[in-house]
Amino acid sequence: MILPDVVSRMFADADAEERALEAQRDGAFDIFISSDYPAVWSALTSLQSSGGLFLEWGSGLGVVAAMGAMLGLDAHGIELQPALVARARAFAKRQGVEVTFAVGTIFPDDLPIDPALFDEDLIHGGEGADGYVELGTPLEEFDVIYGFPWPGEEELFLELFRRGAGAHATLLLNLGRDGIRVVTR
Repeated sequence: MILPDVVSRMFADADAEERALEAQRDGAFDIFISSDYPAVWSALTSLQSSGGLFLEWGSGLGVVAAMGAMLGLDAHGIELQPALVARARAFAKRQGVEVTFAVGTIFPDDLPIDPALFDEDLIHGGEGADGYVELGTPLEEFDVIYGFPWPGEEELFLELFRRGAGAHATLLLNLGRDGIRVVTR
């Protein structure tokens, strides 16, 4: 796939940011796994969305949210780790895109999810402030949602989408080696 130069530069910056983050890991950041950025770019561009609200669940460094902004979407990200949100804001600024990031959980307070779907050993335990409150936008208003669940959390993300997203929403569920699954309501 041939990428636009601005996108290739963004991916190179993301790779450098991830290497720097790994080198300085001192307990300030929990582990995170970056996406296959060209695959995500391809999935996003195939949607051919113009405008609309985009949300990255567990936004980490905010690279996917920045892609959404580059494609003309009103981009947002929710991340549990405040230090990663600070880095994501700086990353988006370097890319020259506007993205709104919130510190919190992707699980709205008013949408109880079956506790059996949560794995205590995984990071997405549902703990933390409701990220949608900080964004000022409820889950059901987002048009396109991207999520990269930890192994074993796929059903949790699908349940959150099924129960909380609007009837018009599309979910890009990154399944790692199994590709990106597009789920519509």
